[in-house]
Amino acid sequence: MAKPVRFTSYARTKFAFLREHGFVVGEDAIIRTVLEPEHVSRAHTGRWVAHRGLSDQHILRVIYEELPRER
Repeated sequence: MAKPVRFTSYARTKFAFLREHGFVVGEDAIIRTVLEPEHVSRAHTGRWVAHRGLSDQHILRVIYEELPRER
């Protein structure tokens, strides 16, 4: 069973900011980065950072957490 993915209001604001600057990142790219990262590192307070290259010049970093009720 797939785990639910929820985007914070901060993430949605970031999507809009990037779009305004000509760099469109869709939810599908975020989900793919979490499910198929090229690298994962531990962040603070129990969060994780998934990294995935988008091009030769851009890396997408997604900070995420798994909530206990969703594990």
